Order: sequence, then structure tokens, then C-alpha cells
Amino acid sequence: MKKHLPFLKIAGLSLLIMVFGQVFGQDKNEWLNKGNFYDSIGDYRKSIECYTNVLKLDKGNPIALNNRSVAFVGIGKPGLALVDLNALIYSNDAIADAFFNRYALHLEAGNYEFAMGDMNRYIDLSPNDMIALVLRAELAVNMEYYDVAIIDLVNVLKVKEDDIDLQIALAEVFAKSNKLDSATNLLNRLSLKPNVNEEQLYLVNALILSKSGNYKESNEKLNLFLLNKPKERGPLKLKADNLFFLKEYENALSLYKKMMATDSADYALWADIGHCYLQLELYSEALDVLSKSVQKRNAQPAYAYLGRGIAYFNLKKYNQACGDWQKSALLGNAKAKEFLNAHCIKD
Repeated sequence: MKKHLPFLKIAGLSLLIMVFGQVFGQDKNEWLNKGNFYDSIGDYRKSIECYTNVLKLDKGNPIALNNRSVAFVGIGKPGLALVDLNALIYSNDAIADAFFNRYALHLEAGNYEFAMGDMNRYIDLSPNDMIALVLRAELAVNMEYYDVAIIDLVNVLKVKEDDIDLQIALAEVFAKSNKLDSATNLLNRLSLKPNVNEEQLYLVNALILSKSGNYKESNEKLNLFLLNKPKERGPLKLKADNLFFLKEYENALSLYKKMMATDSADYALWADIGHCYLQLELYSEALDVLSKSVQKRNAQPAYAYLGRGIAYFNLKKYNQACGDWQKSALLGNAKAKEFLNAHCIKD
């Protein structure tokens, strides 16, 4: 999470509040200073106690709420951190850091839609934060909102026009969004630049080949790359996808499972495994894996709902199939709309 709000000091002794002979304003600032000190040395439990004392004296204090939320994250209690940030934003929806911190919590929890909403508000309040634009672009790519990512990266490159890594990232997003001419042209320009990362260009080129339908040629490039870096996740995923499109379902399934063994929390990958089972007509296995995918933190659930609908249909559970296809269609999956029209919508 982003570090704390600037410490807000109250100017003038006349603002101190006297209650029962105690100077509450002074005590509040002392507790804030103590809380910030304990936080700085990583003693989050003591810092939480200090910020809680501030809130007893000044309910809704923005610094205490924000900083206590960060401390709650430090002791592994993101739910309590979220409660503090919600309270802070409810009382003042113009504190940019609060939205950034809540974005970070939602992102970690896999709640990408909520994370995107908070990042959008943060950027509204801090429009010149180039790092935030890059972070939103990364999130947009994970959610397959490629046009959003392209706009953000282009805007950042207007300021950082010599940033080669960002240009390569833009070329990759162009390829993922099937803007293959734009991806190729940018890649060709980058290949002429000195000090460019040749490996990154090589992998984007493999992605362009895949998106062009040249799956075998793409995998030939990936196989050469993987000789030296056999555990590199991005190239492995693209290779498995290429195998799937080449209808080598058992080989694709084997590679997806190999990747799953190193990261069982990649629930989008579970959807890929489920679709391999569908092609192999293992519908019960597909149903089990795809159900786990839609129940967990899958950034692109439409594909999982589509596949689970197919599994339900082949298991003769037609109502459940139509329900899943409807969910997939509402999330923008065109294939799900075709299944709905063919099997679920009656004249």
C-alpha cells in the first residue's frame, strides 16, 4: 500500500480543545507522532493502539484512519484495513491516498472491478501521477480492457517518450488487442534502437505470430527461448495456448498443469485446464475445475462461465448451462451469446 498521508499539523494553541482539564488536541498529536514512529520501525500493533487512541479523541481523523489501515495490512488484517479506508472515504472523498490504498487492497484480494474504480478516482484526484497510469494500464490488461491500457500507456509516453520498456509494453498490448499492424510497426521501430531488450522484442514477436494464427512458428520461437529459461511463465502460457489452438489438447493440458503446480492460485489458468477437458470430452472433470475458477479470483470469468455452461449442457443440466452462458454473455463473450440463441432462447 502507498505510504501515509502527510502529517497534518494544527497551527495555533487556540485550536486545542479543553475537556475536563485535559488538552485533547495536544494528546491527539502526541498519539499521532507515536503511531507514526512505531509504524516506521515496523511495530504495527503498537502503532494501531496509538492511532486508535487518536480516534477516541477525534473520531474520523483522516491521518489516523489512513495510517491505521496501513498498519492493519502490516499485521495481516486487510479486512480491518478496508473498514478504515471505507470510513475515511465516506467522510472525505477527496483524499487521493485513501483511494490508492483501497485500490491496493482490492487488487490483492482479486477484486479487480473495485480496484479499477478506486484507481480511476485516484487518477481523477492526481492526474499527473504517471506511475498510477501505468498501474491502471497493467490492471486493464489483466481485465482485458486493452483500449484503456493503450490510452494510458500512450499518455505516459507523451511524457516519457524515451522509455523503451513502456514502448515494448505498448507493443504487447497492441498485439493482445489484435492491433497487429500497430504492434508490428512499433516493434520494427524499437528493433532499431540501441540498448533495447532483445528478449522482450523476441517474445512480443512470438505473440504477434500467435495472434496472426501462426501458432507453429510462434512455438518454434518460444521453444528456443525456453531452452535457456524453461520456467518463464509468460512464454510457457503462450506456448500452451498455441498448442490448444493447434488442437494438441493433451499437450496443452500437460503444460497448463505444469504451470498450475507452481501457482495453484492462478484461477484463469484453471479455466484453460477446464477447456482442455471439454475438448477431450471429460465433462465432469471440466465442471469441477471450471467451478473452482469462477468461484475464486479469476480476472476473466467470462471464459470460465462459457466453458462451465458447455460442461453442464453435455451433462444434460440445461438450466445451469443457460444460466452460465447468460453470465458469460453479460460479461461480453460473443460465443456465449451464440449458445444462448441456439439452445436457450425460445421463440
